[in-house]
Amino acid sequence: MTTFRPGLPAAAVHDHLQASLQQMLSAEQAAVLWFADILERRLYRDLGFGTMILYAQNALGFSRSKAYEFLRMARELERLPRTRKAVESGNLSWTKAREVTSVATPATESAWLDVANTSSQRALKTSVKQTKNRRAAAACGQAELVPVEPLPPAEPRVSTTLSLTATQRERLDTLLETLRKNGETGSREDLLLQGLELLAGDKSRRLDSGPAQLIVIEECPKCGAAATGGRPLDPADLEAARCDSVLQQEGRNRAVIPPSQRRRVLARDHHACTTAGCMSRRFLQIHHIVPRSAGGANTIDNLTTLCSSCHQSAHKRTRPSSPLRLDGRVKSPP
Repeated sequence: MTTFRPGLPAAAVHDHLQASLQQMLSAEQAAVLWFADILERRLYRDLGFGTMILYAQNALGFSRSKAYEFLRMARELERLPRTRKAVESGNLSWTKAREVTSVATPATESAWLDVANTSSQRALKTSVKQTKNRRAAAACGQAELVPVEPLPPAEPRVSTTLSLTATQRERLDTLLETLRKNGETGSREDLLLQGLELLAGDKSRRLDSGPAQLIVIEECPKCGAAATGGRPLDPADLEAARCDSVLQQEGRNRAVIPPSQRRRVLARDHHACTTAGCMSRRFLQIHHIVPRSAGGANTIDNLTTLCSSCHQSAHKRTRPSSPLRLDGRVKSPP
C-alpha cells in the first residue's frame, strides 16, 4: 500500500500517484467480484437482508446510486461470463473490462474481448465511443453522419425517431434522471415503454391471466426464422416468447402455460420479478427454469416470474452446459 509523504520530487510523486491509482483499480475490481458473488448466491439473505440493495446500503454504507452502480456491474459480469473469467484470471485489466461491459452483449462478447486483447486502452476506448456514437446516431436517424468502423456487430435493433422541442427534450432527460435517482433500472427504451404502459393500461385490469399486450410473432415451421411486424426477431426474444405465449394452430388458440397455473406462479412470487435485486412489477412473464426444449414441464417448481428484461437476459446467458440460476434455484437441463 502506497503511503502519502509530502515534499517528494515531481518524478517520485508521479510514480506514487500511478501506483495508488493501480491499487485503487485493483481494489474496485475485487470489491465488484465479491459483490457479484454475494448477489449470485443470494448471501445477503444469510446476512439478514431481503434484497441486495438493502444489504449494500445498510451493511456496506453505499449510497443508493453507488449501490445500483455496483449492482449494474455485477449483472454485466454475470451476463458476460467470458469477460468475468478474463477479469478473474488477470487476462483482462479492470479498466478494459469496464469499457467492454459498457457495449458488449452475449452475442458480441467474444469479438469485443478480441478487440480488448489486441488494442491499447486508448484504442479500445475509442472503439467503444465510436460504437456508442453509431448507436445514438442510428436512434435519431443520422447514422450516415458517423464513419463506419470495423467493430463487433450490434444486436438487431429497430430505430425510431422522436422530433422533440428543446423543452420537451429537457423534460424527457429530467424525467429519466428522476427515475434513475428513484432506483428504476433498465434502458431508456424500457423506461419509456413502462411509462406508456401505465398511461395506456387499465389499472383495474388483472394481469395474472395473461400478458397486458398482444404481440404477434410469426415463425417459419421449416427454417425456424421468426419475425414480428415484418422485422426479424432476436433469438433470445423468441425463446422467451416460447416460455409464456399463446399458440395459434389450425385456427385455435392455446396458451403455453394454462391461465390457472400462471395465476398460481404470479401469486407465489408476489407479482414481482424473482431475479435477485430486481423485484420489478411491470412487464411480468413466466419463465421455465428447465427449458421446454430440454423437457421442462409446466409444473410450479419449474416456473418462475421474470420481468421482460430479465427474461430476455436469462435466455441470452443460457448455455446447454451451464445451469440456470434464478430465484435461488439451480437446475441443469436433464
